[in-house]
Amino acid sequence: KLNLNYLFSQGMLDVQCAGEECYFVGIKNDSLVVEKTNPLYMTYIMHKDEIFTHKADAVIKEDFISAIDVITKYEEYLKEDEIKNILNNARNVPFLPARNSELLSEGYIRIDDMPNTSQYNLERQVRVAHVVFKTLKKILFITTLDEFGEIKEIIADETYKMIKGIDLAVEEAYITEYWEATKIDSDIYIKMQPLPGQYRDLDNPYEAYNCYYGIIYNKFDGQNIAPIDRAVQWQFLYDVMIMRMEEELGTNIGNVMVAVQKHIPKGWSPEKWFHFLKVTKVAMIEPDIDGLGTDPQYWKSISLSNQREVSFYVELLRFIEQNLIRSLGSNESRLGSQGASETVGNNQQSLIQSAHITEPEYIIHNILKQEVCTA
Repeated sequence: KLNLNYLFSQGMLDVQCAGEECYFVGIKNDSLVVEKTNPLYMTYIMHKDEIFTHKADAVIKEDFISAIDVITKYEEYLKEDEIKNILNNARNVPFLPARNSELLSEGYIRIDDMPNTSQYNLERQVRVAHVVFKTLKKILFITTLDEFGEIKEIIADETYKMIKGIDLAVEEAYITEYWEATKIDSDIYIKMQPLPGQYRDLDNPYEAYNCYYGIIYNKFDGQNIAPIDRAVQWQFLYDVMIMRMEEELGTNIGNVMVAVQKHIPKGWSPEKWFHFLKVTKVAMIEPDIDGLGTDPQYWKSISLSNQREVSFYVELLRFIEQNLIRSLGSNESRLGSQGASETVGNNQQSLIQSAHITEPEYIIHNILKQEVCTA
């Protein structure tokens, strides 16, 4: 029902492109749900050395959904006037489908002419932000007597009233507690409450996790690095060389024929004569003009080909491609493009070495899968 294998495979794509993956784990409509989040719309406030997003100080998930979906999803929390405001604000936003957004850059629509509706996108969708943040909660460790007169320790909140003769001692402490809130439009706040299900172990109240389980990969001094980032410089160089090679191909003329213009038949323009030559592969001439005859010295060809330059770019592109693959921790054997003369042993060794490079990413990914499944 949850289709976790598909979600985790899609999350691994986020790892390769964004260097992070995150899943929402919670209750919706009295059912357990696990959803993959989009890294583009996630903001994490956390210590620079922390890699787990479910331990972050705060997590903000932004989304843009239609006004109808907003009302359907949060109807029980919205007042009648708030519903009307959402619908009216959405109608006042100029509608511009995302696929036609180039109209903005071409000057057909100006941002300055639009009303101040930053909480809506150009498809009249409402901004909805779900915020989870960490606070402190005061609790009491109470030493008391059970019904058999045995001494035991219980945990209670600060509203607990001591019972004389039964409660023997009390100790105060502060633990972590996550709260959540949802912001709709610019001034509607709903579901401001303690986050449900944040404590995994009732005997250990000091550990609390928010509902966004994820990992930031290759995090160095607060900045994560995606595997694809290591190949960006090679990809940029590859694109530049492709452009240069296309320019060379565009100016490649090849072998051209040098001929005497007087040999062109009377009444024929040079364009007509060249077109006839190109289509029929036959050069029509008048050989007896001015006694020139058909001497070969007046008919010769020269090469204006850029073959040498094109070959240079082909070899350079192959070199760049090989380094791009290696920068990702892969090689030709792992891509299935090993040479025909390569031995089985060498091919197997190449696969093992490449797997050792990418293995740490999959180890962390498996740790997160376990965290999600036991949340």
